[in-house]
Amino acid sequence: MNISSVNNRIGPTTVSSTKSKQRSTHEQVIHKHAQHLSKEKRDSIIETVRNLQSSGESVEEIQYVVDHFFEDNGIIPPSQLVNVRSIRDKGIISKIDAKNLNRILDRVSEMKMEEKSIDEIKEEIESLLKRLGVKITSNTSVFIDILT
Repeated sequence: MNISSVNNRIGPTTVSSTKSKQRSTHEQVIHKHAQHLSKEKRDSIIETVRNLQSSGESVEEIQYVVDHFFEDNGIIPPSQLVNVRSIRDKGIISKIDAKNLNRILDRVSEMKMEEKSIDEIKEEIESLLKRLGVKITSNTSVFIDILT
């Protein structure tokens, strides 16, 4: 959905050059995540959001328009980042140094050459990870599944 087509459909409003005391949640998200965009682009989407709000559009409809604005400008919409893991959990590979990761990969290759069962390989990987002090979680299980 094009921003200017939304504005044309709803009608104009003006974006104040001074910061409003109370920005909508959508405006706060725009200011936070679109800082690198030009003032004109930010003002355009804020104008669109205000037009949608004044015409009684739902929060979901406004979010849809804002999400498309972000995508059109090369920004991952924050609404799509909600289910992303915490930055502190960088994944299983970041918890294993290169030397030990190579050992695990070599061991998996050996066991495949020996025609060991997938369950045997999984047990071996899990054992190796535990010896390295890596807690076995659902993410670890996915890693193990990928290796086998």
